[in-house]
Amino acid sequence: MHPRNVVDGFLSHKKSPFTHPFKLLIAVSLSTTALLLASGTLFWNVPDVSTAVGESEAIVQIQMWTETVSRDIITTYLPISAGLLLIPAVAVSGLIFLRNELQGFYRNLILSTYAVAVANLFSLLWIPVLLIDPDLIANSSGRVSMAVAMLGVPILWIYQKYFDQKAPISIIRQLSTAASGFVLYIVLSGFASGILGYMLFAVRRIAELSGQG
Repeated sequence: MHPRNVVDGFLSHKKSPFTHPFKLLIAVSLSTTALLLASGTLFWNVPDVSTAVGESEAIVQIQMWTETVSRDIITTYLPISAGLLLIPAVAVSGLIFLRNELQGFYRNLILSTYAVAVANLFSLLWIPVLLIDPDLIANSSGRVSMAVAMLGVPILWIYQKYFDQKAPISIIRQLSTAASGFVLYIVLSGFASGILGYMLFAVRRIAELSGQG
């Protein structure tokens, strides 16, 4: 199943024997996330989040919720966060670095959707990784690096297969697309972690106050 046959077959609007890229993404993302959730004890048995001494209780709670969301986004819910954030990030990067090879945002979006859908299968590597080194999840740079490696290698492989060009400039453009896409993904996931962490803190605080009332 060559990536070009799948992507171009969909873009040509002709009947194709291959699965629709978005259907493939949803199926893979939900199934891999379900498996990671089923193995949830690997993610729960991790060191507590460290906080600075002397901080107010509210600040500490917000930091803990933000850190918890950040860990979940990059581990348990990596397939979903990749589908929501990494796909558009890589597609936007492709508009810049692959403008001569792939015209338009939609074509970049379809290629990145297919690439991330396949790469999401490798998010299951979190299970053996945490069996070997459970402390890794508590290290922010360590878990981000591991997630980038899990998804980045298969994404680059699919891009290389799709363009099938050995010229150094083509390889550099593909690397630049993936690298800048992951940088944008990390920024977006950090922003999302901050918002979701604060929302969870606020909801829990409101529930506590309601219970006291």
